[in-house]
Order: sequence, then C-alpha cells, then structure tokens
Amino acid sequence: MPIVVDSKEYSEYNTRTIRVKLGIPLRTRHLDGREVEVYRVLRLIVTERLYPVHRLTGEKFVRAWFQCAEVHYLNWLNGIHHQDLSLNNLMRRARDDDTICAVLNDWDLAIDAYEPQTCTGFEVTGTIPFMAIDLLREAALVGKVKHLYRHDLEAFFWIFIWVICCYKDGKRLDPLPQLYHEWTLGDMRLCRMGKNVLLAEVGWEGVDPTSTWVVEARIAAGLIQYLDKTQVARRSHKSPNDIGTKGRSKDAAQAAKDEADEPEKVWNEFVEEMRDAGQSDPALGYILSLLTREGA
Repeated sequence: MPIVVDSKEYSEYNTRTIRVKLGIPLRTRHLDGREVEVYRVLRLIVTERLYPVHRLTGEKFVRAWFQCAEVHYLNWLNGIHHQDLSLNNLMRRARDDDTICAVLNDWDLAIDAYEPQTCTGFEVTGTIPFMAIDLLREAALVGKVKHLYRHDLEAFFWIFIWVICCYKDGKRLDPLPQLYHEWTLGDMRLCRMGKNVLLAEVGWEGVDPTSTWVVEARIAAGLIQYLDKTQVARRSHKSPNDIGTKGRSKDAAQAAKDEADEPEKVWNEFVEEMRDAGQSDPALGYILSLLTREGA
C-alpha cells in the first residue's frame, strides 16, 4: 500500500455541492428499501515517490506483479475493493538492496463493500485495456453485471499479458502490436472481441511475447488457459472441473446475476495455476517462494 504524505478534500467541489448550487436533482441509489445519496468528492493526495513495475523484467517483474495481486486480494477480503486496476497502478518502492517491494496504487475509485453510499456491487469502473471480459459487455454498462473479485483478478492477468507482449527490455513497443493497439481506442466491444480472440488462439500466433519474456510467456499461457476454462464453465454454469459433464446450461444473464463472489476460491485457483508454472519449469521455480507466505 502507498504511504500517504498528505491529503486534502475540497468539499466545495464535490458533485453533491455542485448539483445543489445548480438546482440539479441529487443522484440516488435504491438500496435495502431506501434511497441513498451518491456523489463524488475532489481529494488531493500526496504519496511517496514510486516507480512503475512494468519497467522491470523477468523474475523482478513477476515478484512485483504477484505482490500487488496479493495485497489486492487481502484488501478485498477486508471489504476494500480497488476495481480500477491498470498498468500504471502497479508500482514499487526504490530500495538500496535492490529487493522488490511492490505497491498497489491509485485507490481513488475503490469502494467500501460495507458502506452503502459507495457500493451497490454493480459499479462499472476500470481501464478498458485491462478490464475483465464480462465488464466489457453491454449488460455491465447498464448495471446488470455484479463486479466480483474474479473480475479484478482477471485485470491482473491482462496487465501481465500486456507487459510481455508490449514491452521489450522495459520499454514500450512503438507501434504497439495491432491487437493491443485496438484495446487502447476506447471501444469496449472491440477490446472484448480482441480478448476473446486471444483466448481462442492456439499458441501466440500474431500476438507473440517479445524476446524479453520467453520464460514468463509460459505463465501467461497458463493464465490464458485458465481464463478460457473458467469462461466455458460459467457458460455451462458448472465448476471448471466439471466441464464435459452432462447437464442443462442455465440462462447466462440469470447466472451472472446470481453468481456469488468467491474471492477465496478464485484466489486459490490462481495460486494453483502459479504453483503449476513454478513446478513445471525450473526457470520459474522462484514462483514457489512467492506462495509460501500466509495469504498465498
């Protein structure tokens, strides 16, 4: 977590004050049988100086990326949901001994799951290139898809994939590969289609990781396979381990509405994917040391 040096809230500029002065009706949400006011505040926050994780390579990047995923998970369990993960939110502290101390930054759009004023569970937040596929659908835009832990974890996957395909030796490719360039155009439908294409690809044809990431590409391949497997499982409304068994599929929209948030289950599945990568490739054996701490 970032160290906050100073902060100041400008209450005269929050959207509630502005709406009152302009005579515009206040925004409300219906929650638990009552109307709850919702508004944004302008807050200036000064934090310590941090450095982007995506400038790292190899083991250092993987360690920092995993540390950010871990602190995100622990915050989620305690009701603080980030919900806007992006490339520039994964940062690190500079240390004299060159060890990795990652910092998950930019919590300004985070919500308190226990505070009705900030949370209904159906907020649409995120940075398009890294948003979960489910949150790029039209249903999500109109508040019909509940924002779950798995959506934020998926964002970590897309950040990982983006770095290994768009960065070489710590520097961004110019131009970006066409598929990833399209994700930056602000078109949610185009981004969703591109991600589905990537999940359907056999190998990395057309979307190859750069030469910097030959070893780490094996992690990304496992994450892609996991995403594809879980997508198929949800479409058939079954556990990923039950794919191929017989049974009627539940209506997708109703299934999305009824889906429970299961952060512990999803995190444990992710940890097992990482463990498999560490055990199957000696060059990735360091991953196993990341999984020995409490919480992993």
